[in-house]
Amino acid sequence: MSHAVMTHFMNSGNGRCLELDFTQNGNMVSATLPTDSLRLMPGWYMLFGMVDDIPSVAQIVKIEAGQFVSATEEVPKDNTPFRVFPNPAAVGDWLTIEIDAKLAGKVGFELTDAAGKVVRAFHYNDNIDNQLFTLKTADVPTGIYWLTVRLDKKVLGTQKVFLK
Repeated sequence: MSHAVMTHFMNSGNGRCLELDFTQNGNMVSATLPTDSLRLMPGWYMLFGMVDDIPSVAQIVKIEAGQFVSATEEVPKDNTPFRVFPNPAAVGDWLTIEIDAKLAGKVGFELTDAAGKVVRAFHYNDNIDNQLFTLKTADVPTGIYWLTVRLDKKVLGTQKVFLK
């Protein structure tokens, strides 16, 4: 779906929504973009995944002649040794992090905004032998964040977190 707002020009009435052909292989979905520039004009779009007519959170993408450019870079989830839930979470609620294997060491978590600023840091200074951690999101504004998990200063992985 095209954006209804462009710099100083909005609600122009030319909203463009395209249903894309796609294939699915396990958790991976691949969509085929039209090659006709009259159907898919260059510019910024919101890309939604739909399940039973319920849209996902949009991924902002830019279509340029001959190429597709994402406005954000998704971190692959296949190699991330932890999961975060609920995601999305309510502001002021708790995030639970489940780590795949038992860890022994000093565990730390950092929540950073899109600009890379750390908005919340959580550190467990004692040696931990645990798989579940809960983090309070009080006073963190609504938005999209990156949660980085560290063990003894080594990055275990990063996942996108949505606070609503």
